[in-house]
Amino acid sequence: MKFAKIRTQMVSYYILLLLISMLVSGMMYQRINRNLAESKIGDLSVQTLYAIQYSLQSLFNNTNKYSQKIIASDTVQGLLKANLAEVGIAESNQKFQKAMHEILLAEPTISSVYLFRNDDIYYSFDDLNLGVNIAGIRNAPWYQEVLDKNGGLIWRVNAGGVLRQYPHVEPYLSLIRTVNDLVTAKQIGILIVNIPLREIKKSYEHTVSENKLDLMVGRGRESMIPFANSELRGFADSQEFRLHTSSTFMKTLSGKGYLFASTESDGWNYSIALPINEWSNPYGPINRVLVPIALFNFLFIFLGSVWISRSITRHCIAY
Repeated sequence: MKFAKIRTQMVSYYILLLLISMLVSGMMYQRINRNLAESKIGDLSVQTLYAIQYSLQSLFNNTNKYSQKIIASDTVQGLLKANLAEVGIAESNQKFQKAMHEILLAEPTISSVYLFRNDDIYYSFDDLNLGVNIAGIRNAPWYQEVLDKNGGLIWRVNAGGVLRQYPHVEPYLSLIRTVNDLVTAKQIGILIVNIPLREIKKSYEHTVSENKLDLMVGRGRESMIPFANSELRGFADSQEFRLHTSSTFMKTLSGKGYLFASTESDGWNYSIALPINEWSNPYGPINRVLVPIALFNFLFIFLGSVWISRSITRHCIAY
């Protein structure tokens, strides 16, 4: 009876030590696994961010090139300097639309182009049917800025309010720049080139669809494409968010963990937010293999401890 009690105590000690070892090892493994998973997801987020940045940067650069082609067009230069009393507005607008068809034939992302003369008369090539705001272009909040750029470009959402925004018209991004005379280099007009957000999203939606993330694109402190999540939009306006303009960091909002990744390029700011809990653990397949192995080891060690305990007690009884 005495040896049976000793055997039971030995088995209990073995089990206790085994459970403590398994518990500590499990906690350490979970922590290491979580850190590795977050690091892996961080690497994936940066790769995704760079892919989105590359797609959008190509789109923006391509739009810039087309705006330069429009400015360099003999038709555009002539229309901005023409005497409309002799040519007529209707005929001039037809010439402008024909020139735009030829220039933008292979560019489906640009939906509309507006060309403003210095006498407030304008030409339009417009699939959106926006129309010009009654207030006029000279009252636009960006008007002086674009003049100061002297041929340099600026970007604004919905043309900064110059063009009418009807309820059925989706938001768009506008490239705005002055048009200078190619001979005298004097400013003779202002060009607005519009890209619907629908077309912008097409350039990166194949990347986003593969990942559960939210995207924000800005220029300076102005958000061109805001986060879809309202809570993320609010956080994006905070000083804390602005301190991480080119980095990755973790943030918990309303009890939900997010991994943010941000980068800058050519004046553009790109940021993505990834909800950590909605991402599958990249080390999940390894975990599914390790857990059965750990259980097998636990059972094997447990049975071994029982066998050793019985062997010891039997040996003691024999003597």
